Amino acid sequence: MSDTERSKVYIVGRQSGGGPERAIHTDSECPVLDLANSVFEKDRSVFPDDKPVCTTCSGGIARPETHDTSHYNALVAAAEADSE
Repeated sequence: MSDTERSKVYIVGRQSGGGPERAIHTDSECPVLDLANSVFEKDRSVFPDDKPVCTTCSGGIARPETHDTSHYNALVAAAEADSE
């Protein structure tokens, strides 16, 4: 990873109501970012060194490569069968 890539971080935009302090994300492919309405790319230097880093990005939460969605797929198939 180059120095340029390391200096980029991602932050989730806030709703107009504010909310708790948001962690920075170091991985642009973080699944948390996929759920956000707005994501901003920033330079790491604009945040203090003690700014919290997303636990998913830092490896604190293990994300399995495969995820069993068989129950969801069964519900989708049933809904599609009911609509026919």
